[in-house]
Amino acid sequence: MPADPLFATVVNSDLVPVFTRGYPGPVHLDRASRIAAKNGFDPADAENALALLLAEALNSKLGETFFTGPLPALPRECFSVTLEPEKTGADCDYRDGRALLRGKALLRGKLLQQCEKIFSLLPLADWLTVEASILTRGVTFCRLAPASPDGGFEVECAGLHGFGVRIPLSFRLCITPPEPVFTS
Repeated sequence: MPADPLFATVVNSDLVPVFTRGYPGPVHLDRASRIAAKNGFDPADAENALALLLAEALNSKLGETFFTGPLPALPRECFSVTLEPEKTGADCDYRDGRALLRGKALLRGKLLQQCEKIFSLLPLADWLTVEASILTRGVTFCRLAPASPDGGFEVECAGLHGFGVRIPLSFRLCITPPEPVFTS
């Protein structure tokens, strides 16, 4: 773990997560290789990296109280994150995307506390690379923020079933870190 760890404890230690802040340094590739790297990137890695990052923020265990894909019926208190289809754009070094974070809890206060933990990470102030055994390669976020400009989210009442929340997120991934460009 780095000298200044992102989280005090790591709940998903069995996945051997490593969170590294900062620019990872340039990758020296020609344009064709950069395009091939972008086309070869697995979006499931981005979804899993985002899930791991957010699960750690909530002290949640992946596969038990934090999931990828749709929010499951059980357990009654959990979160999930789902990548939404997005055009990848023409830039071969970066990939922009959107995700939807969903959560549910029996008590509204608990749900709001969990949302505060998520928003304490956002917007991502620095580049962050997530590596873990569930990823085929490390995923570098250079931007992660609420998708709405005001950072809004919806808390919904589900009657006897508790409360739910939907938080749309936008992100930018760096697939191949560019070499610095010097201007005169």
